[in-house]
Amino acid sequence: MKKILLLLVSLLITTGMAIQSKGIDKMYVQRSAGDESIFFIFPQTLTAHNDSKSISQSLDYDYTYVQKTDSVALLVSLTLKEPINNIDTEISYANSTFEFKPELIFAKPKGNKTIYRMRISMPFNDFEKIYNSETPFTISFLYTLNGERKQVNFGYDQKRWDENRLLIKRIINLIKINTGKNE
Repeated sequence: MKKILLLLVSLLITTGMAIQSKGIDKMYVQRSAGDESIFFIFPQTLTAHNDSKSISQSLDYDYTYVQKTDSVALLVSLTLKEPINNIDTEISYANSTFEFKPELIFAKPKGNKTIYRMRISMPFNDFEKIYNSETPFTISFLYTLNGERKQVNFGYDQKRWDENRLLIKRIINLIKINTGKNE
């Protein structure tokens, strides 16, 4: 019985260490700008929760934390079949919703579709709250086309969220350590 218990404890420790060491080094880079830091969290992909032929089935996004403004820029690439002019964004998790007006960086035609690159700025505290939630977040894009209000949603399934959340939380802790936020 002791051998089985020891084997189980050893397995749990090994699994925990593997999860902890799972490549956050490959997920971000930190750069110094004078006496301030900037953290880039590399691109990730979310799957669509809508069954619509007017949208891409995935959303590419990345984050940039800027110490000077203590904010996080969420940069997204959204592909739509219809050209649109006015997009609103909501990020929802648990019982909370943040509403943002994204800044359009560019719109680029690609075949019969248009790729929209947008920036959404949020305070670091809101970013941290999203990743403290055990419930996956959903990012929604709302727009009007031909007088009809449309919405497209992207998000994680629970298993992928649990894995991603742990990694991003480790990066959040590094941001706090390197910027003096946890003093």
